[in-house]
Amino acid sequence: MDADNDTSNGIRMPAIAGAFGVDFSQRIEDFENDPDVQAFLASHAGARPLVSVQDAVTHFGQSIDTVSTGTVLSFAGRTATSSITNTACINNIQAQQRYAFGQSSVVLSGSDGFTNTGGNCVVTPDANEIIAYADLVAGDFLSCLPDCVYKDVNFIRHGLDVDGRTVVELSWHTPGTQKVRYIKRVLVDPGAPGQPAALTTFKETITFD
Repeated sequence: MDADNDTSNGIRMPAIAGAFGVDFSQRIEDFENDPDVQAFLASHAGARPLVSVQDAVTHFGQSIDTVSTGTVLSFAGRTATSSITNTACINNIQAQQRYAFGQSSVVLSGSDGFTNTGGNCVVTPDANEIIAYADLVAGDFLSCLPDCVYKDVNFIRHGLDVDGRTVVELSWHTPGTQKVRYIKRVLVDPGAPGQPAALTTFKETITFD
């Protein structure tokens, strides 16, 4: 929708009068094929096609990189509780995990997993785990521990996860609040071709005490 189709000089949106009938709450695949989206682009973007997910994510990430990199969160000595959901679970069950952040490691208790039987899920048994910050993999969610800057907890990424799935990941924390939100959306799962149930969305909200 950028007026001159050149994001390097900023994005200028066209003035639009009337109702705005685009549904942003739907799946990425459905959004791309939505006739209302196509009609909107035809009317307000010169009928240009949507940019790819990769291009959109890259541009958004570059925008975040221009934001101040000062520390916004120091985790050491804090505790938090997370609520975790997965759209593959049609019974709307929620897992919960507890974090105790130390100077060099984090202690996790509770569970972040589900056993799925035909869409009806149960939370996997609770387990305790100690993870040293030195063992965290760069680029993973909260690999910045124990001190994170703005772009460590406010990001969007597109690529392959450790299971070889194509995913979009995003995280955000509004300075001054007590929550960090993380979402991982599976776009392609080569291990389950043609199975829509494999294209799930994992959501975790971490709330500090």
